[in-house]
Amino acid sequence: MKSDFGANMNLEHATLRFTQSETKELIQAFEEAVYLLNPTEEDMQKKAGVYRVVTALEKLKEKNA
Repeated sequence: MKSDFGANMNLEHATLRFTQSETKELIQAFEEAVYLLNPTEEDMQKKAGVYRVVTALEKLKEKNA
């Protein structure tokens, strides 16, 4: 099955658009994930895994404040 995007599309530069409702749902899911991950200061200093989830949530919240 061939994708509608084409075989050679570079998704790195793709733009995703979400409705306000979808964005709120994403923020809530990120908040729940951060709560369950329970990041420590050490996790945040490593700037990997958990840090990336936390910072993605912060950016999403800022853009939709």
